[in-house]
Amino acid sequence: MLCNNAIMASSLVWKTIYTAALHHCRVGEESITDFLVLGLKMMASGTYRVDAFTKQKEAVNGADWELWVIGISGKSFGLRIQAKIIDYAKSEYPHLHPKPKSGELPQSQKLINAASAVHATPIYCLYTAWPSGTKPTPKRGCSTYLINDQHYGISVIAAGVVSGLAPTKALAVLSPHMLPFHCLFCPSSSDGHDLPTRVQMYVAEVIDQDALLLPNPPEHINRLMSRLDRDSNDGEYSDEELGSEVSRIVVISESNHQG
Repeated sequence: MLCNNAIMASSLVWKTIYTAALHHCRVGEESITDFLVLGLKMMASGTYRVDAFTKQKEAVNGADWELWVIGISGKSFGLRIQAKIIDYAKSEYPHLHPKPKSGELPQSQKLINAASAVHATPIYCLYTAWPSGTKPTPKRGCSTYLINDQHYGISVIAAGVVSGLAPTKALAVLSPHMLPFHCLFCPSSSDGHDLPTRVQMYVAEVIDQDALLLPNPPEHINRLMSRLDRDSNDGEYSDEELGSEVSRIVVISESNHQG
């Protein structure tokens, strides 16, 4: 079940950050995203499949990525994502608000604009762990399971909220707006709908009321999916195929009505 797999992925991210801090080792956002995508692919069941389209070049630090959910109905819902990792010792996200170059928009606004261009919803994935005794106050998010701290290993927060809270980077300030990643896939109030509809309904209710459910996948997603059977380049794609500001595109395709 996708919901359970997302919980396991979040717990693994939490443990990875904790272990890295314990051994004074830094783990970057791209590495964690790599393992997140790999984990989702490895755990995929007969109810859904995961396809990942990744940049050919290494220099993609700070780039957005996209997550698209496609239902058996053909409907789709997309997220445009910026990933940021916490500094465990300081309980803050040091790279959340990079200083823009002269004449450029802040990164959060660029994310919002880029999401709008492909009819996706802009969010941040905050890779998170906090020391014992720290008392952040994140949202519960959903009632599918009893929430514990490790469920916030991958936390989601609306890009508009991050933009509005700039320049703060502190977990204590951000946490009241943070939701567990798995809640995207575990909403209980929309049973009977296909996966993209359920995800969109949840996101529109608790993250971004402007979240759009599309009747069909956007053209760039259709183009990538149509190449799956004939590609032989190990899932690596060029700037022209993914876009210069995107490090990867992940597509979760539903194969029946169970999420």
